[in-house]
Amino acid sequence: MRRTGKRTFAGSLYHRAGVQVYTANWHNGFTGYHGATFPARSAICFEAQHFPDSPNKGHFPSVVLKPEDTYHQVTIYKFGVEK
Repeated sequence: MRRTGKRTFAGSLYHRAGVQVYTANWHNGFTGYHGATFPARSAICFEAQHFPDSPNKGHFPSVVLKPEDTYHQVTIYKFGVEK
């Protein structure tokens, strides 16, 4: 993701097959802690996960976690400023 003209960037690496993206388009803004204001579409959230319909699609990666298995997930976020 890049913001043109501001020279900032963000990137993500996920250890899951899919990514759910939330943009909060449903709200008209709100006030947070210490009086901070957040207008509509002022944030974005990336949630790494398997595809929602994976149990019903044989060609999707398996989402079955057996009792003897351990669940482990890695998500790496990178933020910076281009030089």
